[in-house]
Amino acid sequence: MRQASQQIAEKQAENHTGSRKQPRLITLSNYFPPGSVYFYSFPAGLESNFYNAVPPWIEELVAARPMICSGKDIRILTFASSTTEEIRDLMENECGLSLTKPEQIIKLPETISSDIANIERNAAVKKILAQSFTQNEIVMAQPFLDPELKNVFQIDPELSVWLNDKINLPYLIPAQHLACRVAEFRNGAEFAADNTLAVPCVVKVSSSSAGDGVRVCQGERSLSQAKKDLRVLQSPILVEEYIRARENYCVQFAIPFDHREDIEIIGQNRQLVSPAGEFLGAAVDLKDPNPVLKKIYEVLLRQILPRVRARGWYGVGGIDVLVKENGEFYFIDANFRMTATFAYVCLAKNQQIKKPLISFTGSFRGSPAEFKNILGIHAVRGHANQILEMLSITKRQNTYWFNAGMLFDHPENVFENASDLLKLGINSQVLANLAQRPNLI
Repeated sequence: MRQASQQIAEKQAENHTGSRKQPRLITLSNYFPPGSVYFYSFPAGLESNFYNAVPPWIEELVAARPMICSGKDIRILTFASSTTEEIRDLMENECGLSLTKPEQIIKLPETISSDIANIERNAAVKKILAQSFTQNEIVMAQPFLDPELKNVFQIDPELSVWLNDKINLPYLIPAQHLACRVAEFRNGAEFAADNTLAVPCVVKVSSSSAGDGVRVCQGERSLSQAKKDLRVLQSPILVEEYIRARENYCVQFAIPFDHREDIEIIGQNRQLVSPAGEFLGAAVDLKDPNPVLKKIYEVLLRQILPRVRARGWYGVGGIDVLVKENGEFYFIDANFRMTATFAYVCLAKNQQIKKPLISFTGSFRGSPAEFKNILGIHAVRGHANQILEMLSITKRQNTYWFNAGMLFDHPENVFENASDLLKLGINSQVLANLAQRPNLI
């Protein structure tokens, strides 16, 4: 039996390295029961054992991302700012994209806008969840833990929160593929009071995402700043060894709700992070020839993801992996929810994107005609001049905010494309970095 299981895992790993064509489009509908409501959202501030420092306008962009990869069998719950007639016109008619059908989209009230945050925002969202949904409908990226909301969620929220908490990684990851945990603190105050830590090290708020709670401390100054930043938090703080990595990947995976369906590796992307550990964007190229990826897939398919399925979780997610110069690899964070680059990897896997890209968050301040002009020249899918793949857009006053990917044919085009977009008036820290250091990828 053990030999048979190993053969199945090896076959799955071989399939996901590119030897088999996908028989269907990769969408969220493949992995959740028909009629599910996907809500790509997180508690704001400090809520439900989670630390989220992302501003509300980014949350609104995030929640709109599933509309590009939902499929036909699930519904998307999102904020009103990203679902206006103007935004849909830009995405579909200017960029030539296919979005979730209007009848599959559930809009939160316009009163839940980027003008409200933290406790007020959470209260407004929770009120809608409690009033508008029946039992076991919602799949939320990082669910609330309020007892009165438990029955609206399809997957036990306690399980989702437990799986997404970095403190529990040793229960899922084989020890040889875990970074050494130097210390654990019950809260930020204990961490700030400690005088025994050596640098370099990596400090992590145990339950957080997108680098919000991560501080890469190369020296005493950055460690002191981390203590200052995190001292008020009531969440556990973890300190891990600093791994000098050659590659930083996020591997996108899926565990279908139907146990008869195989666990899948959808693809991977390279992570772009700031020196302090903040997630900036990702380089998506499914033709990555790195042979270590096959080994990473095998560990995921044979050991890690079957353990997760056995606990009762299903859906899509991404796991972050560092690869050292000698080929050793370490799983450093697991996201049992849709990730920032899941949609791009799906689009690439589905051949809807045929060039490598670098994801980024950007903004443009100007008139609708000026923004349409940029999109009409550079963001029309399949056009010869396309260097932008739009993912989600919101608008506040006369500023457009968006998640997008910058396409490029060859690495030497990265500097040119980033510089061109900046000259057009697009603001983005990732593009600015690429224009200065095109070898960032």
